[in-house]
Amino acid sequence: MQEQWVRLVLFATASVLLSSQVARSAEGLADCRAMKDDKERLACFDRVPNPVAPAPNTSPAVAPPPAGGSKPIPIDKLAAASFPDATLVDAADLGVGSKKYVGKSIELRDMKCYYADVSDYRCISGRNVVVFTAAMFPDVLRLKLEKDCGELKKMTISSVCSKSIRFRFSEDEVDEDMISGYQRRTIIRPEAVELVAPPPQPQRRRNR
Repeated sequence: MQEQWVRLVLFATASVLLSSQVARSAEGLADCRAMKDDKERLACFDRVPNPVAPAPNTSPAVAPPPAGGSKPIPIDKLAAASFPDATLVDAADLGVGSKKYVGKSIELRDMKCYYADVSDYRCISGRNVVVFTAAMFPDVLRLKLEKDCGELKKMTISSVCSKSIRFRFSEDEVDEDMISGYQRRTIIRPEAVELVAPPPQPQRRRNR
């Protein structure tokens, strides 16, 4: 009962405030209409407050949609998704015991990655482990992947599509299926995957 009274009081207070704002707005509009000079009248209308102005947008900031129509990912998620402390893990170990890596930042190397579809990136190892994700970053490396590795054939034969990736996953993001009816495969679906930039190539010295 007390909670209902509180709600009624709050509703009544809000109604009174809104009615007051509407009344002040109506008075302001009437004063503006009475003005003869066009410029002064327009300036007056601009100064009259809107009693039912829309609430400011409080949705989380999102990064602009990347090229290729991929989904925009909230900036705060991408900022929190970098994994500088990732532990290097062999894909074979991940396939055998994925549970011990749940919640940990890991890095997999020599993964064959390709751009399968809009918001669909896939990285495959030769050890029956695949990683599916809707978001990859940073943008520079993601765009290069989309350009160079957009086809299965390119992914399988080109060394350009061999990537090191970092990510973190939860227990709900791990699944298994069977290939050819007998071969078990581990599937991991993290929210975002970081593409690791390749190390700089040593410069060759020119013989003089």
